[in-house]
Amino acid sequence: MIDLDKLSALEKAAKPGPWYAWLDPNNNIEDKCITTIPEEQYIREYNASCGKRWLESNEEVIGCSEWMRADDADFLLIVEMRNQLPDLIVRIAELEAERALFVEPGSTLEAAIGRIREMEKRNADLEAQVAALKEIAVEGRAVAEFGGEQEGQDYHLYFRTWNIDRESYRKEALELLQAEHPEAFR
Repeated sequence: MIDLDKLSALEKAAKPGPWYAWLDPNNNIEDKCITTIPEEQYIREYNASCGKRWLESNEEVIGCSEWMRADDADFLLIVEMRNQLPDLIVRIAELEAERALFVEPGSTLEAAIGRIREMEKRNADLEAQVAALKEIAVEGRAVAEFGGEQEGQDYHLYFRTWNIDRESYRKEALELLQAEHPEAFR
């Protein structure tokens, strides 16, 4: 498990980034170091000051001497990891927050997948119920709007068995329901 609090505390306590690796092309170990200023900037300032420019304590992160024989690749890795650490901490926190929406603390991936499948099944059931309720509402609205009683006959009782304009009644009823309840009849 990644300890974001520990990483954040270490990142905040370290010298601020970005860091730079100075690597001597002649492989002089004592000329390797990690600093908070680019080597080119230091050389310009060193030359401009006639050799009186030295690294300040807040600029030198890791200096190399004879006893510290780090490979160039190690230096580059340390620098790159330090420079990307703030973004990595933020991204990991985002992913953990997203995961928390779907997975209860301490549960396994299989449990999370099972929960998602249960939610998908429940969603399908709810969609079927909504479709059935819409059908009932359309049919009921069509009967209410276009059925009714005339000369003592209860036409809405026969509405379902008649095929005369039934679909046009249903279409008009659906349009009325869509106008009145657009959130439900999309």
